[in-house]
This record gives sequence, structure tokens and C-alpha cells, in this order.
Amino acid sequence: GERTLPKNIGALTAADYELDTRYFKLSPDVKTLVGYKDWMDSVAELVGCDVQLWKYILQPSLFVRLCLGSLLPSQYRLSGPCSLPVLSKATILAVPVAATRRQTVGEAHRSWLRHLRLKKYWAGDE
Repeated sequence: GERTLPKNIGALTAADYELDTRYFKLSPDVKTLVGYKDWMDSVAELVGCDVQLWKYILQPSLFVRLCLGSLLPSQYRLSGPCSLPVLSKATILAVPVAATRRQTVGEAHRSWLRHLRLKKYWAGDE
């Protein structure tokens, strides 16, 4: 590999532990649970295949699915090392989005704020 762990890996791990402890407070003895979406995004950022929503604004069908659709491994193959953009896009577009109009607007707003790093939407954050 060409990638290395961040220099502050201890601090990042401690922050993740604290977040997961708050998120899964109803199961305090289970230490193997993680917030899947947040974990996948953090690993993707380390690898260099994180989803950059702004690149897909002019592709509304894909953009909506990235913001509102199911979390699919294919979204992490749109760009970055070993990407398969054509196959990834086709896979993402083949999965329907099941949400009401109100849910769609709210989730799009939250996804966009999170993408822009303007606000965190994790459990326990006020």
C-alpha cells in the first residue's frame, strides 16, 4: 500500500469509541457494534474512495439515490482506487428509493449538511 494510518489514530479511535458508546447506549456490553454509514464513510475517506456528492448534482437520479437510497458498497467504487464508475452507477440506479416526499426532503437536507461538514447528525449530538 500507498496509504498509511493517520498520525492521530489513537484520538480518532477514542472519538469513535465515545460516539459508538453513546449511539448504542441500550447495549452497553456489546462492543462490536458500529454506526455502519459513518464507519463506511470514514474508511472510504482513508482509502480515497469517499463519495463527493457535489460531483453528482447534475445527475439527479444518481444524486437522489446517493443522498436517500440504500447504502450500497457500489457508491464507494464510483471514484478512487480500483473504481468501476460505469458498473457502480448502473448498480446504484437499479435500486429504488423508498421514501415519502417529506422524508426525501429532510434526508436530502441532512445528507447535504453532513457532506459539507456543516453539521453532524449522529445519535447523541444535540
